[in-house]
Amino acid sequence: MIFLIRHGKPEFPYTDNPRKWIRGSEFNRLIRLYDEAALHTEWNRARAATKDPHTVTTIRASNAYSSDLLRAKETATLLLNGSAFAQDSMFREVPLPDVPNWFWLPSYWHLMLARILWYLGKRSDEPKNAAINRAKMAADRLEREAHQRPVSLFSHGFFLYILSQELRRRGWHCDLNRPMRYLEIRTFLRKSS
Repeated sequence: MIFLIRHGKPEFPYTDNPRKWIRGSEFNRLIRLYDEAALHTEWNRARAATKDPHTVTTIRASNAYSSDLLRAKETATLLLNGSAFAQDSMFREVPLPDVPNWFWLPSYWHLMLARILWYLGKRSDEPKNAAINRAKMAADRLEREAHQRPVSLFSHGFFLYILSQELRRRGWHCDLNRPMRYLEIRTFLRKSS
């Protein structure tokens, strides 16, 4: 059993207002600051309290891993409630390329544009093939651990999307396939032969 958990909602401009119009230069500046953002404490505590107690208990007893970025580590600390977890940069978010500075769009559409540019091969700190290979290495690691006992990973939306696709290719099953929301838990089970 593998649990993928997207980090909670960060305390950051525009997470409450994704329709706010901004320039590309502002989006590019904010995206660099996003990796330093901490969690929105009240929102995440309230959301964590709604999680299935059995699932949370299983996650707390699992081999737990987290991205080394603050919002993922704080999410792990919140849900694991003192249980240990390992941090690794392997589980970081896939970096975005810059969008054109002069674009004037809602912040959410800048994010969509940046992902489209990444898919089309626009230069970023991690090209598409490198990110896919990193997701394959992460899947290898999680599968090895899952043979012993359940494993959980606290990570980021787009990286978890790529990782989910890789797990599905390897015969793992999860009912949901849409992008993950803040502090969402997905359970992957091995398909029966």
